Amino acid sequence: MNMKNNTSLESLDILENPTQEEVMKEYILKNKPVLIRGVVCDWPAYKKWSGAEFLQKYGGVSVLTNRQVKPDGPIESKEFTLSCYLQYIYETTDDTPYYLTDWSFSAVFPELVQDYNVPEYFKNWLRRIPDEKLIGNQIQRWIYIGAKNTGTIMHRDFLHSSSWNAVITGAKRWVFYSDNETENVYNGDVDAFNPDLTTYPNFSKAKGYTCIQKPGDMIFTPSLWWHQVKNVEAGISINENFINETNINIVANNYINNCIGESVELDELIKIHIPEIYDV
Repeated sequence: MNMKNNTSLESLDILENPTQEEVMKEYILKNKPVLIRGVVCDWPAYKKWSGAEFLQKYGGVSVLTNRQVKPDGPIESKEFTLSCYLQYIYETTDDTPYYLTDWSFSAVFPELVQDYNVPEYFKNWLRRIPDEKLIGNQIQRWIYIGAKNTGTIMHRDFLHSSSWNAVITGAKRWVFYSDNETENVYNGDVDAFNPDLTTYPNFSKAKGYTCIQKPGDMIFTPSLWWHQVKNVEAGISINENFINETNINIVANNYINNCIGESVELDELIKIHIPEIYDV
């Protein structure tokens, strides 16, 4: 991964066992990303999800993985059993490995939700929507499993919601750019890890943050922040997007102006369970 063409990256702030007040006051209410340590290690998922018991129970489940060998090429998909895929991510020599992204586990295996405890400062109004109502339209939580060098493109999260990500095994590199850098990151078109400065010359002006997220670390991604992630070690992570009073104004503006009507089913669920979107 080539970051040498972008010299304006600062180290992301790190908090060790922070209080709720510290996270809320200094990061969530200021809409600023941060890496948090000392929360995930107590989760049952941290001990169970890479162990034999997990594989015995879920190893036969079929999962659909994807990859895109060329930036402008087609998306290639491949189905694995979870057991075979977990073996693949540690053994593959593929230059562009298959990646299990956005595995919407909770609608099918709701018991896995009990394996992690979300801190109060990440309370989530999306959790009001029953998981069984979201099959085929999952909008709140996913498991990511991938080999080294898999990752996401530059993006902002759906509805301009906020999110957290917790690494169970492996390690990730993150880069973040605020909404003020939208022009310099070309609305997310640039690859921050291997930027083409001939096509995207203003990216050299972009000011952002970076960090390495290791097992037990949790990342907070605020609303409107551009971010890109690369797995520097194969592993497993869990992600939840959230909406609450800290970002409802941003989410409501985006939803009402851009997303109403895209999914009648989702519109109805939001109207019933998150009416605050219509009250802003």
